Amino acid sequence: MDFVFLHVGPDRTPIGLIESIHKIMPNSNVIQISDTNTKPLPNIDKFISIEQNVDIMLFRLEAFSSYNPSGLTVYVDTDMLLVQPIEENDLLGTEDVALCKRVFDFDLPFNTSFGGLDLSEYKGKSIGEVYPYIACCTVTRTNDFWKSCAESLKLIDPKFQKWYGDQEAMKNVIFRGDYKFRELPESVYACLPERFNPNGAPPKLFHFKGVARKKMLKEFAQSLLKISVD
Repeated sequence: MDFVFLHVGPDRTPIGLIESIHKIMPNSNVIQISDTNTKPLPNIDKFISIEQNVDIMLFRLEAFSSYNPSGLTVYVDTDMLLVQPIEENDLLGTEDVALCKRVFDFDLPFNTSFGGLDLSEYKGKSIGEVYPYIACCTVTRTNDFWKSCAESLKLIDPKFQKWYGDQEAMKNVIFRGDYKFRELPESVYACLPERFNPNGAPPKLFHFKGVARKKMLKEFAQSLLKISVD
């Protein structure tokens, strides 16, 4: 299977992701998609550069739409580490897409002013009610799902193109019923480092989202995988 990520700017955080994939699943290809101002990172297998002329959320969906995969493909965030091999049958059976199902903080109140946005339409709802699926780990065999998400995002309030747009569009497309889908638990496919449960199902991917957790990425890469991400 292949792994695809979108990366914009000089940040070198994705090096940990790249090296972890090469170590844990050496037969997989790692594809970087970036804007025309971003350079290829070390040890990627394919680099795709496209012009960015829209806000980041729409750019993310259009970037994934532009890539035509040759088979099973895992789309991941850059602040992740692969720590266990993933079997193809664990990801997709006869379904069209697999989505990362939110597990952590599902019932916490949703912040309706996050990022300076007015999201008052979701007042009184929980995070899990608003966004049950997280965009950090998604699996498809074609780019059809991403095309549908990009088109969906273009039809709703433009504020979502700045933030939350990928989750908003993914939710809308899935709830519309156009695609058969499978759910991948966040605790396995995007485990937050502090939420690791040694008595539960072992994580395949750790997710170091947020500034504080990114500081832990190097430590985990060294201790779990014996790789350097400098």
